[in-house]
Amino acid sequence: MTVSASLSSSQSKTSTGVDSTSEEWLTALVEHLAGAAILLLVTHRPGYRPPWLAQSVATQMALPRLLPEDSRTVVQSVLQTTLLPEPLLQTIVTKAAGNPFFLEELTWAVREQSPHPAVPGIPDTIQAVLAARIDRLPPEEKHLLQTAAVIGTEIAVLLLQAIAELPAEALHRSLAYLQAAEFLYETRLFPELVYTFKHALTHEVAYGSLLQERRRALHTRIVEVLETLYPARIAEQVERLAHHALQGEVWDKALMYCRQAGEKAMARSAHHEAVGCFEPAL
Repeated sequence: MTVSASLSSSQSKTSTGVDSTSEEWLTALVEHLAGAAILLLVTHRPGYRPPWLAQSVATQMALPRLLPEDSRTVVQSVLQTTLLPEPLLQTIVTKAAGNPFFLEELTWAVREQSPHPAVPGIPDTIQAVLAARIDRLPPEEKHLLQTAAVIGTEIAVLLLQAIAELPAEALHRSLAYLQAAEFLYETRLFPELVYTFKHALTHEVAYGSLLQERRRALHTRIVEVLETLYPARIAEQVERLAHHALQGEVWDKALMYCRQAGEKAMARSAHHEAVGCFEPAL
């Protein structure tokens, strides 16, 4: 039996890259796997060290960078039938240095430019590539992607529509465009339609592309819409409400929801998360 998990960073997680409750749960799980016929496969981003690596049953493997020929295969999978001049193709492979995500985003950046840019015009960092791609989006799709980024890495379509104030047809047309361009992808249909950012960096760059005042206004609006859309599920949403109220500087609600989130964390003995809620409340 194989169980897989992925540890990455997001707005709601700590600097270690994973929330403390999940980290503690995984650590406890690893401690009970020694005699079980179960393979637990965990991936994480550089800079994070799982606390269970000292366990005798744990083995760490570093994933090597892609070889040049494999990098070309990734590039061609994005290009499909499009052909690039050899110098431009070689520049993409060289700059990406075997990083699959960088390869994909560099290729998308080149594919979306017509005619193809000169070799020196390719950005040097993945953040710059993503920012350039977002800037080239049509205005309606760019606005929707930025709005989605304020909601978080997972975006309920019902909530997004209320925040973006778009007709259903226009909303789904723009979501289809963003999915085809591999910014977002559909992750859940039931009980409601949910989209997710393809990568944490895509979310971070889209969020950072908004002016601070615009972000604050959107966070405030999200609090209002969550309270309206899910009045019977406030307890389920309290952590999100606390986050958006803090970022939106809605101080009375931030105090209320941070305290409620802290009490909820205490009730399940998630003490580190409780402290993280009570401190901003104070």
